[in-house]
Amino acid sequence: MFLLPFIPGLNIIYFLFLLVISVLSSTKYVIVLMLYLFSFAAVAEGLTKNNEEHIGIGAGVFTVLYMYNIFIQSSHFAKLRYVPILNIAIVIARIKDKIYWRLFFIANILIIMSIASVYLAFYRNQDIAGAVIFAAAYIGGIILFIYAGKKLPKQ
Repeated sequence: MFLLPFIPGLNIIYFLFLLVISVLSSTKYVIVLMLYLFSFAAVAEGLTKNNEEHIGIGAGVFTVLYMYNIFIQSSHFAKLRYVPILNIAIVIARIKDKIYWRLFFIANILIIMSIASVYLAFYRNQDIAGAVIFAAAYIGGIILFIYAGKKLPKQ
């Protein structure tokens, strides 16, 4: 893992590792939030394509998550856990306290830059723009690796 930031093609594995490390302490709540997004997407797709099966799946997932969120203890939004849509605020409040936000956003930016460079180079045939973005992500990953060795998060 030590050499991954310095290998140009494989540094995206290092960026994904940083992303996992940043959300590791709040994994349960991130999964719940992703399931909420899945249920909203399933209902939206079911409504736009007139597919009752997707609407049923999305509503079922949302109902299970709503029942699960009633049992999450929270000091921030204690009354909101009984309101079906607004109980997502409890999950977001729990995530807010447990994620290393700086590392999370930096890792996401570096991952998006790496994916965008490949997209530009191979699918849009803009090799120079892809190379510049890839070089920026590569150098940013090395700088982050060196910076992280000097200053570790205190959470």
